[in-house]
Amino acid sequence: MPDDMGAFLYSPVDTAEGEIRLLTLHPTADKEAPIVCDLHRVKLRDNPEFEAISYTWGDEHPSVQIVLNDTTFKVRENAAAALRRLRRRKGTRRVWIDAICINQEEVPERDRQITVMQHIFGQASQVIIWLGEPTEQGILGIRYLQGKLINASLRQLWLEVYGDNVRPSYTTNVSTALDRLTYTDEQLAGEIRELLDRPWWRRTWVVQEAVLAQKLVVMCGEELVTWDMIKKLIEGRRITRPNFEAMGIVLDETAFPDGLFRFISEYRQRWHDSASGINLLEILYRCRALECSEPQDKIFGFLGIAPSTQAMGVVPDSTASVPDVYREFAFKFARGSQSLDILNYAREWQGAPARHSRTQVYSLLEQSKYHDAKAQIDDGPGKKPRQSWARLPEGWERIPGKVPKFHNYKTNETFEKSPLAGSLSRAAMIMERRELPTNWEKKWDNLGRATVSHGPEGNRPAAKPEEKITKLLADLAQLPSWVPNWYTPTAWDPEPLLDFAFSHRLYWASGDEMPHVSVGPSTYALSLSGFLFDEIESIAPAWHPQSETPALSRKGNEALIAWEKHALQPVQDCPYKDSSREEALWRTMIADWAGDHAAPESDKNYIEVWYDRNGWARQVPDITSMGFWEGTMEGVTLTLHEQDMLDEFENLCLRDDTEYPSNKFSSFLRSGEENLIVKHYGTYVKRIQRVCAHRALFVTRKGYIGLAPWNAKEGDVVAVLDGGKTPYLLRSVSEDQFKLVGESFVYGIMAGEALQHRKVLEKPGSLIQIV
Repeated sequence: MPDDMGAFLYSPVDTAEGEIRLLTLHPTADKEAPIVCDLHRVKLRDNPEFEAISYTWGDEHPSVQIVLNDTTFKVRENAAAALRRLRRRKGTRRVWIDAICINQEEVPERDRQITVMQHIFGQASQVIIWLGEPTEQGILGIRYLQGKLINASLRQLWLEVYGDNVRPSYTTNVSTALDRLTYTDEQLAGEIRELLDRPWWRRTWVVQEAVLAQKLVVMCGEELVTWDMIKKLIEGRRITRPNFEAMGIVLDETAFPDGLFRFISEYRQRWHDSASGINLLEILYRCRALECSEPQDKIFGFLGIAPSTQAMGVVPDSTASVPDVYREFAFKFARGSQSLDILNYAREWQGAPARHSRTQVYSLLEQSKYHDAKAQIDDGPGKKPRQSWARLPEGWERIPGKVPKFHNYKTNETFEKSPLAGSLSRAAMIMERRELPTNWEKKWDNLGRATVSHGPEGNRPAAKPEEKITKLLADLAQLPSWVPNWYTPTAWDPEPLLDFAFSHRLYWASGDEMPHVSVGPSTYALSLSGFLFDEIESIAPAWHPQSETPALSRKGNEALIAWEKHALQPVQDCPYKDSSREEALWRTMIADWAGDHAAPESDKNYIEVWYDRNGWARQVPDITSMGFWEGTMEGVTLTLHEQDMLDEFENLCLRDDTEYPSNKFSSFLRSGEENLIVKHYGTYVKRIQRVCAHRALFVTRKGYIGLAPWNAKEGDVVAVLDGGKTPYLLRSVSEDQFKLVGESFVYGIMAGEALQHRKVLEKPGSLIQIV
């Protein structure tokens, strides 16, 4: 590259005219040759031919110098790697990549270009997801996704990449032989999992980039695979299915890291299906845990899939503070959407524990660093020892090689023998092996490649919040209670009661009344029309489940058992004249939908089975703590849990004289109707977990039963606000001002029944102010 080249200077683009820049990559036969390209302006209305690149920026250093319009230009390492792989041997290639096609130093231009992202990624002939460069062993995963990997080549790659030192030796021991087979399976599935765990899958901006694409391909190194091919394999192949499942409930929480993949696939279908569309609030809420460098991007990063926000006056402004962006968005959305849905997404975040996820290691090669791959395993009394993986003691690392060694970080000594040699150990099950030990860290380099490494205890100082983050949290704490904080999801966030996956309304507590929305210019008080309907008289302790996996029944759940006792206490003038408090309770536990979409009366038996008054549900053991054989057999016997549920369901039907499909066969030959019962039961169990987790059951002064967010208190007021689909809980802070506690479910007023009391309860001409 000549030394006398000048630096590149941008010329302006006219975003209002749909003008963007495109990058033309020049060809080369030399993979190591400098990247040479040209940048030029085009108008989207002219339908230019180009591809768009979706990738992660990575760290600023090191940077790579490229030739751009015969001048020098610096790009980050990952962008340079993508361009190097994308250029052709012959013929130019035209792409859009944000790091070059947008003048990142010009903030106003950057904000304006965000408004045309929908057209950029929607008009591109294809969007290329650049995951980075492959690891040596990671080529297995991409080749399998391409459909190029067969058993013979898998075995060969095992020998080339791993050697034969991480798989149990050949043996006539049945348990060891079966265990040996799982390692080939886990090796392949592990590398696919690592591909789906790369940094790209954590980035905020990638969601809209992938959703908008007409055609979507994934690239790792020089290998390409279409999104649709990955989807087909994930949905149809055994290695991507949960290992342990009963009644449709996945009991293995670390089964497969495909959450964002399925999420994007779902929203791609919604976006390209004109009958559905996308609700912006729903996607903002579900994507709060994704990462971005600027907190404003928690909103700006999704505006491309919500074109209606431009008509509301929502435009990117990176110069505005984070609280100002969140506050302006909330107000403009409420006013522009003619609904109060924004209030349903406000969550109390101060005082709630932060959301933490366990670091998972999927690559077998990386897992082998903290395991002895040829340990002697004790499966219990009367069983012969076998060879398999066992976790090394804390502070030890296995150094892979044809002849592996073992390093003790506490003494800084290296040994040829494992510290487990000469003793019997407990086997490490597959799910357990994926959990990173204490004082180990998983890191990704700029090119998306993951490695795990040990850091001696005390070698890593406790992480301190950066001054910038500390100030941001202090600023967010000053937000009005009605403004959702998109930056800080917590472990105690209740799932929203609103579900926009359905074409019909689930609730309409305020009927068809339109909201009257205004905000004070300095106080930021939100003024709304509506009325105060009731007040919480008593409230049970909130339920904070320890696991996101639903239990198969309520058995042993003292918090939810207490809810039932609380709800069924007798009250004067019970509002449920045409039903019973028992019915009000079970419908509250599922946040039952209003009107014709309510659950049929006969479905009460599903909830009664879930109450588990007779103790039918067996204890599901911790499979991660079992040896290979025991864990495998437990997975096989999960059908017995389903049969127990069916027996209980049948008994209830017989007691209530309800029709039940007679089972003349064994549980392994169930009728189609019984399989539907099992599936339907599992759906209700998951629904109870979703609507009750991190909420509390309350009873109002008028006797209504409801669900409140965990931060609700006695004395909080149930308000029906015009434009609100659900009732809301408010807390008085002065004579005419309230703080928003959160959305609520109140059985008996979710279909507008409270409106008949409006004239009596509403103060004429007054508005409810929320601060």
